[in-house]
Amino acid sequence: MRQPITRWLRKYKDGGRAGLLEVKHAPGKEPIVSEESLERLKQRLEQSQGFHSYNEIQQWLKSELGLNKSL
Repeated sequence: MRQPITRWLRKYKDGGRAGLLEVKHAPGKEPIVSEESLERLKQRLEQSQGFHSYNEIQQWLKSELGLNKSL
């Protein structure tokens, strides 16, 4: 669990919230989250209530977008 947190902190330090939202794709690999879904997630993150946990984000992705994949 320490490694993902370290990566998130580095991304935030280097690029702020935009750095956390940047999604890199491996060549030829289909993204887990579509561009449309990613835009909806970004809009939701811009709202003042945001999310309080990673689990809350996963639940939102499942209930709002029908995504039931581990991210």
